[in-house]
Amino acid sequence: AVVIDAIELRVRPEPGARWIATSEAVGDATVLGQEVHFEYASTSERAVRARRADGTTVLAERRLGGAMRIAMGEPPAREEAFAPEPSTRTTVMDARGRTIDDALFAAPETLEDARTQAMRRALEPIVDAIAYPEHPVAVGERWRAEGTCPVSEGDARGALRYALEQEVARVEGTGADSVAIL
Repeated sequence: AVVIDAIELRVRPEPGARWIATSEAVGDATVLGQEVHFEYASTSERAVRARRADGTTVLAERRLGGAMRIAMGEPPAREEAFAPEPSTRTTVMDARGRTIDDALFAAPETLEDARTQAMRRALEPIVDAIAYPEHPVAVGERWRAEGTCPVSEGDARGALRYALEQEVARVEGTGADSVAIL
């Protein structure tokens, strides 16, 4: 068996590579003294358009579907399904896995509804926290990011607290074709 001591986590897909990505989030919060539970899942199709000399990757991305569910107090939970996007959008990802340029995050606010603006502001620090560590990691190693971001939307006031923990579960494949499963 081959033992891998140090894994450098970097995004380096080759132009033309395509894959399906699923993002999921589950969380609990207290808003105005009321407990809130949310669940989010989204599946997208991604394709590499180009790799730049600075290590960033230009992606074409299109959401295939997903859903969000928010339960607050006694009323029934609010559920929303996300329809597939009709066309792709361009995003740019740095070598540490963080999206640094995205049409949703860069769109003029006049083109967005208030809920999208609020979601974007709340997610920005969390997206930053997902980035891979700067140092090599080993199978089984964990890293954590914690923080708060202020919430001031409508009647909601306070702070969103988050704690993200990631772990290298295993490595599949060998050599240049190896993939770390987080």
